[in-house]
Amino acid sequence: MRLFIREHLPLIVVQVVQFFLVLLVYWLDGYRNFLTALYSVFIGLVLLGAYLFYRYYSHRQMYRRLSGTMQDMDESLRTSGEAPLAKALDDLLHDQYRLYRQRLDEWESKRREHLTFMNQWVHQMKTPLSVIQLTTQNEPDPRFASIREEAERMERGLEMVLYAARLEVFEQDFSVERVGLRQAVERVVHENKRSFIRNSVYPEVNIDAALRVETMRSGCISC
Repeated sequence: MRLFIREHLPLIVVQVVQFFLVLLVYWLDGYRNFLTALYSVFIGLVLLGAYLFYRYYSHRQMYRRLSGTMQDMDESLRTSGEAPLAKALDDLLHDQYRLYRQRLDEWESKRREHLTFMNQWVHQMKTPLSVIQLTTQNEPDPRFASIREEAERMERGLEMVLYAARLEVFEQDFSVERVGLRQAVERVVHENKRSFIRNSVYPEVNIDAALRVETMRSGCISC
């Protein structure tokens, strides 16, 4: 209602000024019948009020829609009434929603293509990295030890890339399950045993095998 009044306030002011200007013209012309003049002004105000009432009633859905807040983009598909201005507003919002969905689908397609490329690239890089690790595994030369260390860093970097990719499809790629705490720690120690040996660190796992924790298990992200 406030939006309607603010929009039509100039019209109301102009009409009221126009009524009094007409009275002033009659007054200057020598017309002195105030009751008839005021009656004509009253009729004009009634007609103006009837027009404003019809205008608001025929466009009430549009004004309510413009005065409210949109909680969901799907609300753009609602109708605002049968008046020409309301239909024009609906057409504009429908076109805007269509363009928004089209742009969103394009960005989603690009994101999926990027994610697929990144996953394929990481898996392709793991193959030569495994060959390097196998080649230098039993070589006593210190230079091969440096190569193994760099290969392990590359492997950790690739794993970080995979974890970042999993964040894109977090709800599909992760599931919560109960696992044994001791088994999880032993698996981590085993994965990093080369770093422990190289730095002369020999961890001992003293965890009760019955302890279990809630954790997230990652699935396949290349699908």
